[in-house]
Amino acid sequence: MTTTSVDESSDRPFLGMFLVTLIGPLSWGVFFLAGYLTAEASCFLGLFQRTAAGLDLLVVIAAALGLAATLVSGLSAVYAYRRWRRERATGSETENVNTFLALMAVLLGALFALANLTTAFSFIFLDPCSWI
Repeated sequence: MTTTSVDESSDRPFLGMFLVTLIGPLSWGVFFLAGYLTAEASCFLGLFQRTAAGLDLLVVIAAALGLAATLVSGLSAVYAYRRWRRERATGSETENVNTFLALMAVLLGALFALANLTTAFSFIFLDPCSWI
């Protein structure tokens, strides 16, 4: 019979906030890669050359991907903000790692929500086939 002195349940909040901190950068990376590959497929292979609602299908797909990535980043920032407020309300006088990670998740989520929006606007207002 083996026993450990470290309580494994104390690592769960840290791991959870660490993963929430990564959601913003990962959403932007996935959106940027998917948008670039969609633009490349559209320009070089001739896919998505139709129009929808007066816009190129590529622009509609990029805008939908950008909206989804922005919502994911924004919702992770909102969740992290609520978690940060709860950590601050129930925490001790000294800051702990979970409070720091929650604050970083708020800031990164908001920053990458803005990055997702600006990247989506570049797909909408610039011709993707000219910069590939």
